[in-house]
Amino acid sequence: MKALTIILSMIGLVSLNSCTQETNPQAVLENPETRTEVFNDIAQNDDYMTEFMENMHNNPQAMQMMQGNKNMMDAMMQGEGMQMMMEDGMMMHSMMDGMMKMMHEKGMMS
Repeated sequence: MKALTIILSMIGLVSLNSCTQETNPQAVLENPETRTEVFNDIAQNDDYMTEFMENMHNNPQAMQMMQGNKNMMDAMMQGEGMQMMMEDGMMMHSMMDGMMKMMHEKGMMS
C-alpha cells in the first residue's frame, strides 16, 4: 500500500510539473489582441508607465521616434500633459535631460 501511494504521488508530481507553460514574450506580442491588452495595462498603471517611459528615455531609437512625432510633442506642450509633467519631478527631469541632449546634438547649444 505504501509503495502504491508513493508511485501515485510521483506520477501526480510529474504530471503537474509537465503542465507548466513557458511564456515567450515575442509570441505574446505577435497577437494583436494580446499586444493591445498589454499596452492598455501599461498605460493605465502609473508604475508601469513610469518604468516604460524610463526605458524609452534610455533607448536612442525611441527618443528619436518621440522627437520626430509632432503630434506627441504638441500634445505634451499643451494642457494637462505639461501640468502633469511639472508635478512629476522625475518626469520633468527626464524631459529636460532629453531636451538638453537634443539641443546639443542639433547644435542649438554649445
